[in-house]
Amino acid sequence: MKIAYLKVSTWVGSACVWAEHYYGVIKIEDQRYDVTALLSKAEAERLNRGEDYKDPDIRSQYKAGEESGRFTDKAELFKAGIELFNKYHRDYTILLGGSDAILDPQEMLVGPPDIIGEANVLWKQFEEYNGWGCHRGEEKKVQSICDAWELIIYGKPWQEWIQEQDG
Repeated sequence: MKIAYLKVSTWVGSACVWAEHYYGVIKIEDQRYDVTALLSKAEAERLNRGEDYKDPDIRSQYKAGEESGRFTDKAELFKAGIELFNKYHRDYTILLGGSDAILDPQEMLVGPPDIIGEANVLWKQFEEYNGWGCHRGEEKKVQSICDAWELIIYGKPWQEWIQEQDG
């Protein structure tokens, strides 16, 4: 199975107190696609009011219907990302919400019906354990979750899968 990734970036929840947007990029091999959507009239007006900005010089003149990569709702970003993936995915069968630099369980946004449920159960278990930040003594359970996820996603342990990709 070929895998694409929807990488989400944001300052929400960081020291940047006014941050409210999420941004997304779909990575398919060496191609990158920015996830965008058309601004609604209400969103354009809200951005133009600049209520969160103290300096009026940094306000912009957004227009309804203008393409933007800013999403205030992560679910809307995922929806737009899935639409973009479906447009460009060619022979890809899986879209993970995460990064190609991470082999640990990640949310499966698009995938074969026979594995998506089980894969996302394992991802949620991994998250419940706080991934590798789990409590001492829980490492074997987390490793077993990762091992099961790898078998679903790659069909084999990731080390073997990587060797096949490099070979």
